[in-house]
This record gives sequence, structure tokens and C-alpha cells, in this order.
Amino acid sequence: MSAPRDISLVLIPDYVNAGSLTGQITDAYLVGDVNKIPGELRTDRFLDVNDPAVRRAVMQMVPRVLRARIITPSPAFYRRVTELRDDCFFADITARLLFSGADVTIQSGMVRERIPQRMQAYLHQIGEDGAHIVYLPSQSTARSALTLITATEVSSCYRQGKRELEAAPGAIITPYARDEAKELGVTILNDRGGSA
Repeated sequence: MSAPRDISLVLIPDYVNAGSLTGQITDAYLVGDVNKIPGELRTDRFLDVNDPAVRRAVMQMVPRVLRARIITPSPAFYRRVTELRDDCFFADITARLLFSGADVTIQSGMVRERIPQRMQAYLHQIGEDGAHIVYLPSQSTARSALTLITATEVSSCYRQGKRELEAAPGAIITPYARDEAKELGVTILNDRGGSA
């Protein structure tokens, strides 16, 4: 009898946007580099990929992972996943998650219309393997929608004199962000214009 799928993972292979994740991860294990992840994210559910024992433990979790989200990986990540490269932990774990049947979402950090043609084949293959790839909205609609809203974004919005913050479709909103928004009177709008 197989173990129930009851684990959620958030993988952070590229750290360009790691600071914007602060406060948003509550029900999932966060997998990343302790030296590059903000202190607020390093809770008891944080798993440091610098530790070989932790990497092995994460690999052993794969059969129990129900869903995984990969946050803004680098362009090289997609090639490594399609080539089934095992020399990159995040590409290897992503491929294993896809092949195990986990629900995998990749927040690409890219605008679909701007993806170079040579990369489109990698994205297509990963989609065929079962990943759901979330793209940034096109430039005309991307002006203010955020994919990750933390207390930092809410405070910044308030300091700029704004009282509304737009969340992109599928955006992660941290509990700290919700608390800060309530305290400062900032409304977080979802992709339909309502309150998130």
C-alpha cells in the first residue's frame, strides 16, 4: 500500500524574487539555499539544499508530494528538466515530481509572448510531461499585478500613498501581508478586481 499524497513543496531554484516570497509560505515545505533565502522564510518547514541529507530526504518525499510549485526558475532550468539532468537538484526533483504524478506548477517569471523560440520547445515538453506553467501577463496588463505579495510589498504600497495592490492570477499572499494590509488599510485586489 502506498503512502497518501499529503505533502506540498515550494521550490526556489533561482533567487531573483526570493525576497518577495517573505511571509507567504505557510502550508508547504520551502526548499532552497539557506544563504540566499530571507530569514523570515526559514521556518521549521524550510529545507536547506546545501545539506546532502536534506536533499536525500526531499527526494524520498517525492511519492508523497501532492503538489509542488517552482518559483521563477532560471531559463537554463527548463533545458535541464527536459534533458533529465541529475546534476542540478531542482531540475532533477522537478522531473521526478512530474513523473510521480504530482501536481506541478511552475511560476515562470516570463511573459509568454516574449519567450525566445529556442526555449519554447523546452516549455512545451515540460507542459506535455504534466507541468502547469504560469506566465506573467503581457506588458499591457502586467503593470502592477504581483505574483507574490508579502508584508514588504504592502508597506511599500502604503508608503507610496496607494491603497490598492493588485495580485496576479494564482498569486501567493502571505499571512503577514494580509495582516499588514488590514492594519494599514491597503486592499489586495485579485485578478478579477475583487478583494483577494
